[in-house]
Amino acid sequence: MQVIDYKSALKQRNRRAILEGLAKAGGEIQFTELREKTGVPNNTFEHHLTILKLNKIITCEGDTIRLERKTPLCYIFDSPGIPYAYLGLLGERKGRDETETETALKLLARKNLKFERVMVVTTKKCENEWKEVAPDNVEWNLIKNEEIKRIETVESKVEANLTDLVRNYILIMDCTALTKPATIAYYKLATKHKIPLVYVYEDKKELTWVLSKEELIEELYQEEVTPRKIDYQTAFENEKMKRALKELAIAGKPIGIRELARRAQMPPTTLLGILKDLEGKEITTREYGVELKYKTPLCYIFDSPNIPYAYLGLLGERKGRSETETQTALKLLAKKNLKFDRVTVFTTHKCIPEWEEVALSNINWHLLKDKEITVVETLESKIEPDLTDLVRNYILIMDCTSLTKPATIAYYKLAIKYKIPLIYVYEDEKELTWLISKEDLQKEILTPTEKED
Repeated sequence: MQVIDYKSALKQRNRRAILEGLAKAGGEIQFTELREKTGVPNNTFEHHLTILKLNKIITCEGDTIRLERKTPLCYIFDSPGIPYAYLGLLGERKGRDETETETALKLLARKNLKFERVMVVTTKKCENEWKEVAPDNVEWNLIKNEEIKRIETVESKVEANLTDLVRNYILIMDCTALTKPATIAYYKLATKHKIPLVYVYEDKKELTWVLSKEELIEELYQEEVTPRKIDYQTAFENEKMKRALKELAIAGKPIGIRELARRAQMPPTTLLGILKDLEGKEITTREYGVELKYKTPLCYIFDSPNIPYAYLGLLGERKGRSETETQTALKLLAKKNLKFDRVTVFTTHKCIPEWEEVALSNINWHLLKDKEITVVETLESKIEPDLTDLVRNYILIMDCTSLTKPATIAYYKLAIKYKIPLIYVYEDEKELTWLISKEDLQKEILTPTEKED
């Protein structure tokens, strides 16, 4: 399923007007009516339509213009009349009276969201456990037991169903149930295709938006709704900023104005103006000379030789393991020639005594209460202060494997916010996968010419 670059299209004023008008009309409108509604000049209107067609955002049939996908644009522009679809996960019954799907749909109904189509991904075993009490309108999408253990497999299986759903509906995804790899796969797909995503706290009968309308608006529509992320992408669109940032990243330490101007090949007076803008974006600082405010991600992307690495992980219950999940991850990372000056792990008061005999001696432990590891937002607020300290001084690698699903989601959200490389470890196979790799960060942050360099 192709990834559509909505962000670039929405940056251009006239194309943004066309897409907003089209979305508010329900995703389909006549050529003349759309031109009149948007006020785009007649002499450029067809040119903008051509660009949007080439980028697979719209299709044109005769005099009718359609959005290729209803999600996300009809969602962020509050289009009336578009039906909603739900795509969830369903795990084992384990004594529950109602499906996790029903719980989620009831909570979404409180937000005036009703669904014309309900689909769940589950196993044959889970379907058999639930079929007698599941809502009649549920569409079962079955996946094998061995497939739900692999992020990449779940992702490929689920993505095949997304095309039809996002084309015809406003889709809401729910990553609550089944396995942790399934939860991660849903988050990856929602982020990739700009689909709103929820997670349900089943015991409390509450839900949280993992990827909310506000976050989608901020990312796609360039409106600041949530706390602002650092905008590296815009900085790298400016050639002079790009040169200055690349030299700062490679140096990895404070540099004087004249030395940086020499390396970046620009007059000091020009550099001063550039630095003022970069400081406004909170990318650079000048406390003891010019340097990056955060060493991650730019020192990682540009392979700075002078910056030490740090690891930020999670640790759950022992459950018979002979070594910590942290040790397993560090051994796998060592095979990729990554060694760490600082190892920080978040765990609980309950877990730490179980590991005292075999845990690494150089770990910086941060203890959480049992109730704190079950809430995504609480975990984010607890972890973020330590994380920001680490990215200021190290190239940070995050590991979201262990502990709870909310902890995994919190790590993933923070890694996306701060552009931090992120791994997940398949412990039984002694194998790791990059959820956010160096290549992913380069593709997201750097301009095409810089990537080619």
